[in-house]
Amino acid sequence: MQWVLGSLPFPSWVINIEMRFSVFLRQSLYRLHCRPEVTCVRRLSYGAGSSELSRNIIGGSLATLFLSFIVYRISRKKKETHDIPTQTISSVVVPTSTAPELPISKGTFRSKCVLITGGAGDIGSAVALTFSQEGAKVVLVDLPSTEAVLKEKCSSLVTAGAESASYVTADVTKVEDVKNMVDKTRESLGNIDIFFNNAGIQGKLRPLVDQDDLGFKKVLDVNIYGVFLGMKYVSKAMEESGKGGVIVNTASVAGLIGPANMSAYAASKFAVVGMTKSAAKDLAHHGIRVCAIAPGILEGKMWDTQVYGIVECRKSTQGDSSPITEKDLKDQEARMIEANPIRRLGKLSEVAAVVKFLCSDDASYLTGVVLPIDGGRLK
Repeated sequence: MQWVLGSLPFPSWVINIEMRFSVFLRQSLYRLHCRPEVTCVRRLSYGAGSSELSRNIIGGSLATLFLSFIVYRISRKKKETHDIPTQTISSVVVPTSTAPELPISKGTFRSKCVLITGGAGDIGSAVALTFSQEGAKVVLVDLPSTEAVLKEKCSSLVTAGAESASYVTADVTKVEDVKNMVDKTRESLGNIDIFFNNAGIQGKLRPLVDQDDLGFKKVLDVNIYGVFLGMKYVSKAMEESGKGGVIVNTASVAGLIGPANMSAYAASKFAVVGMTKSAAKDLAHHGIRVCAIAPGILEGKMWDTQVYGIVECRKSTQGDSSPITEKDLKDQEARMIEANPIRRLGKLSEVAAVVKFLCSDDASYLTGVVLPIDGGRLK
């Protein structure tokens, strides 16, 4: 049997098994008074009992050949598997991808032009500060009535590290104002790399039947039409530059759950969610990503306004004409915070950090997403 195995490319350990089995067969033949040099085939012609012995020997030889072949195939399979480059992840061996590795860029905003509407408000100011600390060129936009505030903020942004900080006054519901906002930014700074489309108003909290018609329309004008105009003219500028960009819209948790007594605000923020998803598909082939944030309850002036508005709405609905007290406001704050799984208000800096992430290279595969920043309220 050795000459058969020796003619094949078997590993040495298989040959060794075969040799050991051959020795075993020879010893068995000696014990049966057979000459070792006589082959198994020739012994078939010997006397009584030789046929049974030969059958046993030949059967054993064939079984060994079969077993050796199986072991040989297994050893070859192992060798082929070991030839594949691998990496170990949590004790699981997986083949290493042959695709070239893409460089991961840690998004930097130095010298990037960041245009921010609602720049005089809490969220707009926090986002402006975050990008300024990254060395960006920041442009704040808000109503003409906020010009003094904008001027003061620009000064503080330069101190914080902005390469430059400037402002443009505009009403985002007016086409000419929005066009002027975009044109002035491009004239002074070149391309618009990032657009934080943040301007918005909440309106009065009232049950649907008590909503003021003009008040309802104003909320929709600012929060829907204003957001639309901003995306339209900024995305045109980004397309023309040929460099793409990022747009982040400010939606709200109200645009995901539809709270009571906020039909105008909720409707407008649902619309922002829809526009974000639609625009993301329209603009992707131009290298423009469009995302949105959906903040929940946050520290700042809007929180105070919201708490007061809820208490006022409740008293009005119940026919309670008593004045609103500090205790009324504190109790309402406690109820709202208790309903939040994290049991606290969100920080403006936390919102700004999420916006920065969405605009960074680390989020380069994200578009059309609406990211809640709500302390788990939606869960």
